[in-house]
Amino acid sequence: MYQIIGSDGRQYGPIELEQLKQWARQGRVDPRTRVLAGTPPAWQLAGELPELQGLFPGVPPVLTPSAVDIPTARPQGAGNSGLATASFVMGLLGLLCLGIFAGVPAVICGHVARSREKRDPKVYRAGGLAKAGLVLGYVSIAMSVIFGALLIPIVMKSRDASHRAQCTQQLHQIQNALTVWASDHDGQFPFNVGTNEGGTMDYSQARADGFDQAAFKHFQVLGGQLSSPAILVCPANKKTSPANNFEKLGPENITYQLRSGEQVAPANPGELLVYCPTHRIGIRCDGSLSTKRGLRKVNR
Repeated sequence: MYQIIGSDGRQYGPIELEQLKQWARQGRVDPRTRVLAGTPPAWQLAGELPELQGLFPGVPPVLTPSAVDIPTARPQGAGNSGLATASFVMGLLGLLCLGIFAGVPAVICGHVARSREKRDPKVYRAGGLAKAGLVLGYVSIAMSVIFGALLIPIVMKSRDASHRAQCTQQLHQIQNALTVWASDHDGQFPFNVGTNEGGTMDYSQARADGFDQAAFKHFQVLGGQLSSPAILVCPANKKTSPANNFEKLGPENITYQLRSGEQVAPANPGELLVYCPTHRIGIRCDGSLSTKRGLRKVNR
């Protein structure tokens, strides 16, 4: 059933479809006539009603839902092209400069993109970008691992060389401090001078190999010649903490070994004076470098 609003503004109906068509043919209903139609009923223009098509010359036909091709699926590849592109870009960055930091995201994005493509190929399409991203990602990760494996030994070797050079310098500073001290005490090191004269001979505890177990006592009197107690700790020894000052210096604050005895004196330049057990290097009384081989020769 239909109702219309006439040109006089009055409402007519309800009427059947055939009556409505007849009025359209007679001109009583034109394309702009308001018609109450549909389920639920709603006011529409007569020219928009499919059942009145062809009755109004010059008015284009209204396309019905059956005549319109409405897409019901997402465009192919629309949901996954972003992940595939991201995988490729990150893989390329990983290969060029970022290494594993970009390689891992490239692999993750590539696998997710390909997984979605396998699950729903009509909606998702990873294409060659995801494959390329995976290859680049894995290659960048592998190169990072190989480069790291090659670089770590070089870094370690460089660090060890730096520690050894710094340790040698500290041993020389200790030998210089002992030499300066001896120049003010008749050419004798502290462990050969009595405590009444400012030395540390009374604290000496020399072992059979000449190394003194009370070395920290002999080092204490060098506070005026050494800049800091930290010089008594080998830079490669991270377990030993230096003392805050020479007054608080203890055996736990030194890593270097000191030889004592009457034969260890500036008058015997070839005698080993101070030794680093970490690097197995030492300094003789004259300031020359001694290795572990040289130490064995002294002990014999």
